[in-house]
Amino acid sequence: MMLMLVPIAPLCAQEWDDDFALDTDLDEFEDYQEFPDEIRAGVNERVKTFDIAGLMLGMEMDAIREAMRERRYTLKDTEFSIPEFFQFNYDALCRARNIFLPDALRGCIEGFGKTEKMRYMTRLTFERPDTKETVTVFLTSPLTRNRVWKIDYKNDVDDKPGPGINFQYQREERRRAFWFSVIQKYGEPNVGKNQWVLDANEEFSQNLKAFFGRLILENQQAHLADVFETQREARRRFKTRDFTF
Repeated sequence: MMLMLVPIAPLCAQEWDDDFALDTDLDEFEDYQEFPDEIRAGVNERVKTFDIAGLMLGMEMDAIREAMRERRYTLKDTEFSIPEFFQFNYDALCRARNIFLPDALRGCIEGFGKTEKMRYMTRLTFERPDTKETVTVFLTSPLTRNRVWKIDYKNDVDDKPGPGINFQYQREERRRAFWFSVIQKYGEPNVGKNQWVLDANEEFSQNLKAFFGRLILENQQAHLADVFETQREARRRFKTRDFTF
């Protein structure tokens, strides 16, 4: 279908007509690239090599900072936390010291976390303002060396500043260009229309999901293994009174 733009002022005032709109469903791209609906059995080994903005799953802090520096991303925000079962341990220790008021109890728990080096950076967000891109990196605990288990990338491809058909047209072209660049970098999805999975037959397998203006690369197995390890270690360290009976 040929789209002809008339002068800008009438376009801005006109509401977007769904009958006139470009098809925004992923089926639009089937003329250019085949996207099978069914899950294809087997292993896609390439998923192991995937990166987003130079970041890869399993990276440690020094490599993260170097990759972001090379691509001119700057640190925007960080988040710290203590694994849940370690918080339970510290809660018991603090209460044993007769610390019960919420603020004091919270401070005591944080103090134990810092002392035992279990209060750690769980998330970092980097931004590249000139291209309106952000990358959020999620890390495992110190027990598994603070490695990347999830990368969440976003840009403004899907933004639409107004209802005019000029804005709709511009967004469709940004979407199209973004999707083509995704296929060019990662190849054809092997699960559905927008997922690349290391092993399509294995639950929680390492995978990449793509949306308009967003990419999520994650290894749920690494995350779950870290959660299991923190629970196991917290139970091992839990302190009780010595009973004499």
